[in-house]
Amino acid sequence: MTAGVVHAGTFDANPIALAAVDATMHALADPAVHEALEETSSEFETLVGGVLRSVPGCGSFNRVGSLLRYVSADGATGLRGTGGLWTVILEGMLRQGFLFMPSGKVFLSTAHTTADIEATAGALGQVLLDHHRVC
Repeated sequence: MTAGVVHAGTFDANPIALAAVDATMHALADPAVHEALEETSSEFETLVGGVLRSVPGCGSFNRVGSLLRYVSADGATGLRGTGGLWTVILEGMLRQGFLFMPSGKVFLSTAHTTADIEATAGALGQVLLDHHRVC
């Protein structure tokens, strides 16, 4: 009955990964976790997204829950990254010790604090200032 069926991937036969998945599923069963994620994500969108919005033409973030996605001012997104200004942001943030994904996606967690978000917003503001151009 299972001939030709293959189960492969990150979690396949990895007891540590499976234990982590189990612990995550238990944690996510608590509604307070979702409330905390919503608060953190809203704060990120407001502060970090506000830095982007403060410079015309720099783009914005679209957000669903704790997942955000950079969208350039022309609304273009891409499966393999956003290029353009996002590349400048990505490289500038990395030089300041902040790692964003090349794809433009931002995943937030319950480990992120207001101080983390404020520092991220400050670093992004500096990157845009250092870039010396109006987006």
